[in-house]
Order: sequence, then C-alpha cells, then structure tokens
Amino acid sequence: LAAFLSRKYRVEVRPSDWPPNSLPSHLQPRIEVVDHANKPLASGRELAAVQSVVDGHDLQTKSWNAATKQWEQSGLSTWSFGDLPESIIVEQIAGSPLLAFPGIEAQEKSVSIRLFRKREDAASASVRGVRRLAELVLATDLNRLKKELAGFAKFIPAAPKHAASFQDALQAMSAKLSAPSAPFITGELLQSTAFGNLLDHTLTLHPALPLTQSRFTTLVGNARAALPQLTWQLGDWTRQLLALRQSILAGSKKYPGLEHDVQRILPGNFLAHTPYAQIPHLQRYLRAVQIRAERAVLNPAKDAEKARQLVPFGDWETRVPAAKKEAFRWLLEEFRVSIFAQELGTAQPASAQRLRELGGY
Repeated sequence: LAAFLSRKYRVEVRPSDWPPNSLPSHLQPRIEVVDHANKPLASGRELAAVQSVVDGHDLQTKSWNAATKQWEQSGLSTWSFGDLPESIIVEQIAGSPLLAFPGIEAQEKSVSIRLFRKREDAASASVRGVRRLAELVLATDLNRLKKELAGFAKFIPAAPKHAASFQDALQAMSAKLSAPSAPFITGELLQSTAFGNLLDHTLTLHPALPLTQSRFTTLVGNARAALPQLTWQLGDWTRQLLALRQSILAGSKKYPGLEHDVQRILPGNFLAHTPYAQIPHLQRYLRAVQIRAERAVLNPAKDAEKARQLVPFGDWETRVPAAKKEAFRWLLEEFRVSIFAQELGTAQPASAQRLRELGGY
C-alpha cells in the first residue's frame, strides 16, 4: 500500500507511517493452518500464536513416516553412518518442500539419529549427541581422566588451626557459628565439575552443523591430544583460586557484602558454571574484591559511592534476556573491576552504558 501511494501520488509513504495495530481486527489477515485431511489445526490473526499451537502438534504423514524409517537409527556407539545432510526433502506440498533436519540425539549409553522439524532443534540436540558419542569413543581416556581429577581434592585448603590474635579468634568463631554445616566444596564435587568442564570445552562442535565424520574425527583427535595439558592447567588455576578465596575470607579487611561477592565469583560448583576459557579471569575478579576491601577500610564513604554505580543492575538476572545473560554476567564482573581495581585492567571495555545497551535497560 505504501509503494502504491508513493507511486500514484508521488508522495513518499513508508509502511512505518501506519501505527502498529492501527487496522481494526476484521481487516487484519486471518491465518489458518490445516492438515493433509484439510482439518484446521490452528487459526487466528497473530502469527506467533498460530505457530505456537502448530508446534505442539506432532504431525505424522506417510511421507514423514517413510523418511524416518529411511534415516533414523538407534543404539549407535561409533560414527558408523557417514555424513548427515543438513536437510532432506520429505515431500512437496502445494509446490513448497517440506524439510526434515537430521540430528544426533544423546541416549543414556548410545546415540540415535533423528529427524527434526526445525534446523535449530537438530543443532541443539546434536551438541549433546556429538558429545555423548565422543565420550563413548574416548571411554578409556575419560576413565583415566576421572582418576586423575580425583587428585584435585588436594587443592582444597585446610581450615586454619590457630588464630593470630584474640580478635581473629572471635571473628573465626563467629564465622563458624554462622556458616552452613555443609562444607564449601568437597573433593567429589571438584572432581565431577572439573570433568564436566573439560568435556564441555573439548567435546563441543562449533558450529554444531554440518554433521560430518571428518569433523567428528578431528574433534576426538584434538581432545585426546589436548586433555593432559588442559587438565594440568585447570588444576593449577583451581589451586590458585581456592587459596586466594580462603585468604580473602580469612583476612581482617572487609566491606559490607564481601562474603557475597566471593561466593558469587567462586561458589563450590564454580567449575560447573564457568566456561574453561573464562576461568583465568576469576582470579582477577577475586583480586578486585581483595583490593576493594583494603581500600574500603581506609575510606568507607568512597567505597559506598563507587558501589552506587552497581545499583541500577541489581535486578539483572530477572531483567536481561536469557540469550544475553551469560555475556552480561561477565561484562558486569569486568565493570566491577573497572570501578574498584582499575589497575588490574579489564578483558573488554566495560561501562554502565555498555551494560545498559547489552541488557536492554
């Protein structure tokens, strides 16, 4: 309509000149989706709502069933099926192709090849499926890795035995009384989360598609070669982080919320929630907490003034879209470093403006 008015009356008219929802509902297009028997599945004037209803139907046709019989396999423990195409044509409907998307789905002790109706579903399932298949192929290597990771327990610092002063003794007793009965971290937790962290880092295809045997072979070969060095490095980082954590919490210099900040950066399951490539930055975040504590003791008012810059982002976990939460989380940590310990530097430019733009504030 905008193009017609512009052409006929030589006045520039754009589609955006009409306000959203300016048409009465009876003039808006109505969409109806029918099955092969011409029975309605969903209808309405909101496309997203119609799509949502249709997505809930598992529509089976003779052509789809024939395609699944041809392509789907189960009980696989090796890559014995060659390269998978990114899509196949199941049938033609009114001149348009109906596509299916092959993917690899993880099972408890095997994998299956399945046809998905959406490319993104095939890719999402295949991330887990490829990892499970790689775990099966590398079973001997991974059993050896688990045993080696049991040694990470030695990095857990022992509780201090003696207090340096009466004040320290009182502080330690208070902390003990207020602490939960469960330990901060155990050797078993450290072993299991380190194992998962290493597998996430080494056995993930980027991007998930295409699913070719050569990509999988390269993935497995690279993981087998890299795991020893990666494991040693992870152990060294873990040792340093746990020692620094204990040092900060045992120190006499504090600011309100210090314990919460340390727990946020390094909870007991930190290896389950921190990608391998991000782990080296955790030490810098903890050092920023330590430097802040030293300065806050000298000038509490200035520390409180700096902390006010974080207030607008206190609700970020409920406000930031899910797709951007991970990036926002790390940018917020970098922003804290820039506020309280600028001399440590940041891994990326960090500011309140960047946070607002990323989080949709």
